[in-house]
This record gives sequence, structure tokens and C-alpha cells, in this order.
Amino acid sequence: MQYDKDLVCCFFKKLSGDIAFYLDDMKQEFIKNPPNVNIKDRFMLWKDKYQQSLNQCLKQYILKEGENPQQFQFKEFLDKVTEENQNDQEFMDLLKQCNQNIEALKDFIRTNLAKDPTIYQIKDL
Repeated sequence: MQYDKDLVCCFFKKLSGDIAFYLDDMKQEFIKNPPNVNIKDRFMLWKDKYQQSLNQCLKQYILKEGENPQQFQFKEFLDKVTEENQNDQEFMDLLKQCNQNIEALKDFIRTNLAKDPTIYQIKDL
């Protein structure tokens, strides 16, 4: 399947921005409320927001009408668009920024939310 480069770039811009927003939201929440209060519930709320954002980004920029985001093969998509656009600096910068935001989110979860962070899974790019 061929993916439109402009739509793929829009997808990564939107997803990266959403991840940064949710991370900031989590940090602000932890300033207001002690980290040990309702950690699992709070994490599940953010996880749901992240999943909804990812699904919305997929529907808006990548998937065709009627395709289910839950069945989307993200790794295959990522491998394909990376191979197709590996010489495009804008694409690679967007991909790098998105990955950095995901790593920052995972790091926040590891250090603030979980003694065993493996119980919380965030989809990698």
C-alpha cells in the first residue's frame, strides 16, 4: 500500500503534538495531586486519551473509510513509510520528534507511575 507523504507527515505532527500535550497534562496533574493517589485510574484515563488520539490520527490521515484502527499493523506501516521517506529530512525529523515524545512519556510513566512499568504498555513507534 502506498501512503501519501503529506498525510503521513500530518499524522506524525498531530500525534507528536498530542503526546506532548498528554505528557504535560500528566505532569500538571501530578503537581496538583500527590503521585500515589489513584495512580492506576489516572494512568488508565491517560492511556485511553492516548489511544483515542492515536485512533483519531489514524482515521484522519492514514486509514481508508471503514478501516478499523484496532486492526492496523503499525509496525508494517512504520517500516514502509520510513523506507519510502528515509531520504526526506522533514519526515525523519517528524519521526524523531514523535519518538522523543513517546520516550519522554514512557520515562515519566517509569519514574512516576509504576514500580513495575511493564504493567503499563504504550505503543512504540
